[in-house]
Amino acid sequence: MYQETFDLESVTLNVINLPYMVTFYRQALGMAILEESPERVGLGVQGSDQPLLYLEAVAAPQESQARYGLYHVAYLLPSREDLGTFLVHAIKQALPLIGASDHGYSEAIYLEDPEGNGIEVYRDKPISQWEIESDGRIPGVTLEMDGQGVYDSAKPLDGPYKMPEGSRIGHIHLSVQDSKRAAVWWNQVLGMETKFQMSSAAWMSSGTYHHQLAANQWAGSRLAPQEPDQAGLKHFSIVASSPQEEAAIVKRAQDLGAKVQALEGGWQVTDSNGISLDRKSVV
Repeated sequence: MYQETFDLESVTLNVINLPYMVTFYRQALGMAILEESPERVGLGVQGSDQPLLYLEAVAAPQESQARYGLYHVAYLLPSREDLGTFLVHAIKQALPLIGASDHGYSEAIYLEDPEGNGIEVYRDKPISQWEIESDGRIPGVTLEMDGQGVYDSAKPLDGPYKMPEGSRIGHIHLSVQDSKRAAVWWNQVLGMETKFQMSSAAWMSSGTYHHQLAANQWAGSRLAPQEPDQAGLKHFSIVASSPQEEAAIVKRAQDLGAKVQALEGGWQVTDSNGISLDRKSVV
């Protein structure tokens, strides 16, 4: 639909209290357990064979240190009615909502999980309502969401809330040291272009979508890079649109001198902020 060269498949978070975090995502976002082991749990839409979120247990740090990594994971729901149903559920369950916005191309609700990982739950407006400039850029805005309208659109909620069929990861927003530098790097590696940019943040996509990745430097310039054994974002995974595109991603990363590590069935690429992505090709 959007001519993207890759799809966002899943996010893996390192968590300190695995049972508590699994319970939160099941109750708050209505996710189902799709894979489970003592140290790793995969969650997603009930009936799906592909988790959207993996939670992996790590030890609590001896010293707390702020790090770059995840700003939020954005879960895209199929319709405004689905977003309304989530809002009704969130209010009934007194979920820790931290905001709601109309971005011009979407309506979004924000919250955090118990370990401080940001979450966005949103729906896209029809493309006819997006502001698309002649060069393909898609400016975003931050306005007050029509909360009553979203609430009134909700479907009847019978029984426990479940993440609706067709939900997926719409985009991932990263916390980085330098947003302009990060945008250039990720654009080059993944074949994206910047759709909208501010002095401290950028929104990027490989096709005509408003953004698949975003990066901001709002946390400042003195945080530590993310480490693979620390709580927070471990990595995110994508599926390339073709084997040729997968090979192109590898080559572009290597040409940039990026850290590229071979994994079973794919590769992992890590940027200067310690943020890693896994790539898997379409079979």
